[in-house]
Amino acid sequence: MNSDSDPDGEHRFRDLIQRLKDGSDDAFQEILERYGPYVIRSVRRHLDRRLRARFDSQDFVQAVWMTVHEHRDRMACCASPDSLMALLVTIARRKVRYEFRRHLQAEKQNINRERSIQNETLVLPLPDHTAQRPSQLVIAREQWDLMVIDEPAKYREIMELRCEGLTLAEIADRVGVNERTVRRIIRKLTEKLEV
Repeated sequence: MNSDSDPDGEHRFRDLIQRLKDGSDDAFQEILERYGPYVIRSVRRHLDRRLRARFDSQDFVQAVWMTVHEHRDRMACCASPDSLMALLVTIARRKVRYEFRRHLQAEKQNINRERSIQNETLVLPLPDHTAQRPSQLVIAREQWDLMVIDEPAKYREIMELRCEGLTLAEIADRVGVNERTVRRIIRKLTEKLEV
């Protein structure tokens, strides 16, 4: 992409950057088409595997282009196509790193604490009638209601069987569905509490 040996290319690039700064939608579209593949590659290269289940790389790509669109004046520092590409790649890398740090540090969404429920016992925050404080009963009841509200009766039955201590396989047999379906339903309902 080096335009050092192409004075016309350098002139066209400066013209493109000026039109972008002036608010030209055509110039923005041209930059999007020309440099888009570099931004996508940069996002995919820097997106940690633990975040891939939570985010689509296109989310970050769109965030990069929103930043460029909102701060067109920053393009003035780009003297060549290579410097523009470097700026876009830097913006992409920073967006990915920021989101990674945010999820790594946030206690509620700490991706280091996530575990697959494939082989684990599911612990549900259900009404515990042995709780000693009334506030614990109220909180447990609110969490239960939040999980099963607006859900089909079969989902509620699955959760109640799980509370009784049945295994996923036993629940699947009793309800007449696949064990994977039971796991998916329990995960879906318990995720309501994470919002």
